[in-house]
Parts: sequence; C-alpha cells; structure tokens
Amino acid sequence: MASEGKLNKQKTADTHADRLSALGDDLLLHILGLLELKGAVGTSALSRRWRYLWTRLTRLDLDDSSFVHPADDREIAEIRKAEFANLVVQSVLRQCEDHRPFLKNFRLSCNAPEDPFLSKSWMEAAAGPQIETFEVDFGCCTESLYDLSDRVFALEKLRVLKLRKGFRLGVDAARIWLPCLKVLELREISGSSSTLRSLISGSPVLETLGIERFKTLDDATTVYIESSSLKNVKLRGLFMFGNALPRIVVNAPSLVHMDFHPWHNPGAEYVIHELLCLESGYIDHCGRLGMLSPLILLLNRISNARKLQLTDSTFQSVKSCYHYELPLPWFHNLTHLTLEVTVIDWITVCNLLDRAPNLVTLVFEKCPSPEPLEVLWDPLEPDPECLHSRIEIIEIKGLVVSSSIQRDLLMHLLEVASCLKKMILHCAIDQDAIGRFLHSSNESVPTRREHVMLTNLEELLACPRSSSTCDVELLSYADDIL
Repeated sequence: MASEGKLNKQKTADTHADRLSALGDDLLLHILGLLELKGAVGTSALSRRWRYLWTRLTRLDLDDSSFVHPADDREIAEIRKAEFANLVVQSVLRQCEDHRPFLKNFRLSCNAPEDPFLSKSWMEAAAGPQIETFEVDFGCCTESLYDLSDRVFALEKLRVLKLRKGFRLGVDAARIWLPCLKVLELREISGSSSTLRSLISGSPVLETLGIERFKTLDDATTVYIESSSLKNVKLRGLFMFGNALPRIVVNAPSLVHMDFHPWHNPGAEYVIHELLCLESGYIDHCGRLGMLSPLILLLNRISNARKLQLTDSTFQSVKSCYHYELPLPWFHNLTHLTLEVTVIDWITVCNLLDRAPNLVTLVFEKCPSPEPLEVLWDPLEPDPECLHSRIEIIEIKGLVVSSSIQRDLLMHLLEVASCLKKMILHCAIDQDAIGRFLHSSNESVPTRREHVMLTNLEELLACPRSSSTCDVELLSYADDIL
C-alpha cells in the first residue's frame, strides 16, 4: 500500500510537470513577468528548458532595495548595495546580452559602480532594438561622471528615457535621433548645452520634459528648450559652467503645463516665446527684491493660463510687486488659483484677484511647517469683483480656526460671495472631534483648544450666507477624512 501511494504521488507530480511543460514559451514568459526578478531568475533551476527562459523577459527591473534586508544596519546595507552593483547587475546583464532583442522595458536603480567604464557596458547590454522604456538611477552621491552608450541615443522605439545622478551627456549631437521619445527626465546630469539642445530637438514627438539640477560643461550661457510637440515642462535648477548666470530660452508653442522653479536660478534671464496653448502653471520664485522684474516677465508669458499655482515665496514676491507699484499682468482666462502660503495676507490676495476677474476656484494650501496657518485681514479692504460675481469654490487647508480673525474672515466670505457653492475647510483638529461636533455628540469633553475651535466653527456654520446654495464642508487637515 505504501508503495502504491508513493506511485500515485509520483504520477500526480508528473502530471503537473507535464501540464507546465505543455505551456508555450509566450505564456510562461507572461507568468515570469508577474514575478520579481529574483523569483524569475530562481526558475532557472527547474529544468534545462527554464534555465535561460527568464533572459527573454521583455521587462528587466534591477533595484538594490530588493537586495537589502529591512533589519540590516546602515553599514551592512551599503555592503549589500555594493555587492548588488558589482556582482548581481553585472551577472544579470551579461546573461541577458544575447537576448537583448527581447527587452522592451529596462529599469536600474543602484549605487554607481566603482569602475565608470563598467556602467557603459551595462548600458550597452540593455540598449536593445526593442527598448521602449529606459530608466537608470545611480542613487548614491558620486564625484565620477558616467558616460552613456551612444546606442541609447539612437533607439528608434524608445518612448521613455529617465536618467538620474552622475551621467554625462557626451554623445555627438549629430548622432542623436529618438523618433518615438515622448518622456525625457534628467536629474543631476551634466553635459554641454548644445547636446541638451540636440537631445530635445532630436526627439520630434517629445511631450514631457523634466530637467532638475542640470550642470553644463561648456562656457555657453544660453540653454535652449525648443520643441513644437512639447506639452509639459518642469525646470528646476540649471548650473552654468563657471557659475555664470543662465539665459533660458523656451520656444514650445504647444506647451500645456509649465512647472518652473526660478528660485534655483534667481538671476536667470527667461526668454519665453508665446504660449497660446498653456492651460496651467506652477511657479516657485525667489523672494529677493532684485528679482521682481524677471517674475513679472514670467507671469506675463503665462497670463493666459486657466490654472495657476504659486508658492509662498512667489506670493511674497507678488506682495513686493504691489508694494513697489510694479504692474502685474491681467489673468483674464484664470479660473483656478492655488496659493501655497504660511500667512493668508488678504490685501495681497485681493490685489491678485483684482487681476483675475473670471476666477471660479480659490485654494489656500498651508506650507509644510509646524506653525499654524495665519490670517491677516482688514475689514475695510474692498473685496475683488470676482468674489461677488464669479467665485464658486473656496478651499483652505491647514486652518486652526482658534482666532477670531480667521473666523471673521470666513464669515465675511460667506456673507459677500453670492455665487459660492462650496467652502471646504481642512481644520487642524482631530476628525473624531469634528464628527462629534457635527453629530452633536457628548461622548467626550473636548480640550480647551478644541472647544475654542468648535465654538468658532459653530458660529461659522450659523452665519448667514449670500448664496442660498452654498455648502460648508469640514475636514480634518491631518488625513482629510471626515
């Protein structure tokens, strides 16, 4: 009986093995693609058929975080990451080199190799003719510069290229041709301004461009961003050779969204061609007084946007512009304005809203800070026209509502905004306290601070409203869950 049971188990195992063997390579590769790389490589021990099957995967994701155990201390973690870069990556890419035609998506995130020439061989091994996504992140800080393989800049099917830390764009500009590239992200990369210009212009269908902390290696002071297909641009930090002040030329007539951080280049000159298709913009401007003229020029170029988000430093610069009577542009198309602030200076807000007569949504977001959001408000300050005739949504994130000034401003807005449909208040109070307040529950006694806030909120909710359809929504700022 024992031998019969053993025989039945063997037949069952053989049946399962036969079923697995009966599957085609395409289906097996699809199954392997659902596994992490470590598990996929482990299947090579199953049989001869599986030995090199994983090397035909269309997606290769190498990340040293999977090689480090959560319990490892910092020293052990660094040793493991070094082993990953010098042993695992090298071994995997060497085995995949013969199967390069299958690879479509390649992602590498690890410490840079000790040998700069080694990284170039890695790029050579991964840059196959079918590659559509190519992402490399050398996360550790390194003083070495790593050259990319020229083959990367001639991948005809490449759609996404993301490079971070330590790379040098030393390729011949004439050899750059990426006819399918739609997304290009460069972070902490070095190269000549001419190579960067050729990389952008050599991508005829490029739609999204992100440049952060790019350092030029030549003495040119002008950086050109020219593309007729470009729709989204994020520009944060350009450092010129010899610490020269950059001149940044943007000629992208199809641009839809622009994310600019002139704070990183406070002395830069921006030459921006007409942006007729622009819909939204994010501006983080340095608050220095001597840099107000470049801000005004920048705001003039994006004045036709429908959505605009300004950081606290930009808001302070706008305040300075009014103080020194520097004219700001009109924002006739603007319907959505978000202000990231530490203090809601209502006079500056009114001056800004006077230039946006068609504004519908006004949002205040508290800057990351342990300090509560403050309010400066003068009841004698005349309200902007859009507050009476246009604004439908007012949202404020980070309110404490423990001061009478905050309460009085909110009550004033409810009393004069005749078109207001919704006021959303994200209060710095526990969600349970808000829930008890809204449902008139006496389950627990609130703290003194909570009592003041809840009393102010009660008065606010009882305040008469100019708009009969206005709804006041209370959320907890901590997690935005009621």
